[in-house]
Amino acid sequence: MLEWLKTILGDHYTEDIDKQISAEIGKGFVARADFNSKNDELKTANDTIKGLQEAAKKFDGQDVEGLKNQLSTLQTKYDTDIAAVRKASAIDIALANSKAKNGKAARALLDLDAVKLDGDKLLGFDDQLEALKKSDPWLFDATDTNPGQDGTGVHVDTGAEHGQGGSAEPSDGVTAAFAALNPDLKL
Repeated sequence: MLEWLKTILGDHYTEDIDKQISAEIGKGFVARADFNSKNDELKTANDTIKGLQEAAKKFDGQDVEGLKNQLSTLQTKYDTDIAAVRKASAIDIALANSKAKNGKAARALLDLDAVKLDGDKLLGFDDQLEALKKSDPWLFDATDTNPGQDGTGVHVDTGAEHGQGGSAEPSDGVTAAFAALNPDLKL
């Protein structure tokens, strides 16, 4: 009931007028609690917009597409570099496991572009390694099946005959080894 309306209309006030005015007020006006709630929501939304606008100002003048392209380029470079390091490490480990005396020298004699890394497996490496072991056996430690007399696995050969006496010619291990490799050469 609208008590303030009775005061204004006095004797002209009727229940019908009260119902009509109440119905019209409900169409064009909202309750104070609803208004305050919506007003608070609006203030919060405006504060959020203001914060986002300030954050966006930090990126003014930035070429977003350029940054995306740069990020893509750097990611590709990173992936390529990591793949190269993994491949190089796998090759180094394989050379060490094959008892290469000098991994750097062995790498130089391999066609590393033909070697591919598939997970943990080197494709195209084993064939090259076996060929390298046959062509350049000096690059690899041979498995010694006849360890030295002291059991250390070290066998020293001077190239001279051992046993009763020696030859009258002066001979050392280097000269003997050279003569053995070059039998047609007169020393």
